[in-house]
Amino acid sequence: PILFLGVGLALGWIEPSPHVLLNEGIQARDRGDFAVAADRLRRAMASAPASGAAEQAAYYLGTLPYLQGDMEGTIRAFEAMVHAYPTSPFVPEGYYHIGVAWQRLNRRQEARSALELVRDRFAESAWAKYAQDRLAELDATVAAAGRGQAELRRESTGPGSRPPS
Repeated sequence: PILFLGVGLALGWIEPSPHVLLNEGIQARDRGDFAVAADRLRRAMASAPASGAAEQAAYYLGTLPYLQGDMEGTIRAFEAMVHAYPTSPFVPEGYYHIGVAWQRLNRRQEARSALELVRDRFAESAWAKYAQDRLAELDATVAAAGRGQAELRRESTGPGSRPPS
């Protein structure tokens, strides 16, 4: 029986367990083989959609576009994860990555909304602290932009300059 199982797996007659697919997907992601990682993680989700392995696969699937610099893809993937698995322990991290992706897209209001959600709704998680750090960065960026605008106004109305028409 074990020989038949091995032959069946090798020939693709038998789908590996969701946990095997999950582990293969994580390993492929870690070595930068994102196409193989996406395939294994999607197969893990499809083979047992209500399992913990599928929940983890959805999270790792969200990390793939993030690692490739695709922030819009990151947002879509993590939004799909938090929608499909709303009670998952990965939800705070999913919303955090959504916020960071919005921040990298320079969409401050969307970033702030996602990060405040993590901070307020998941206050006891480590991700709440990370979200607070990103919110502080957003505040610093806004403050620096405000100082820069004030400097430009001063320079444009200083000695030797002409008032705006």
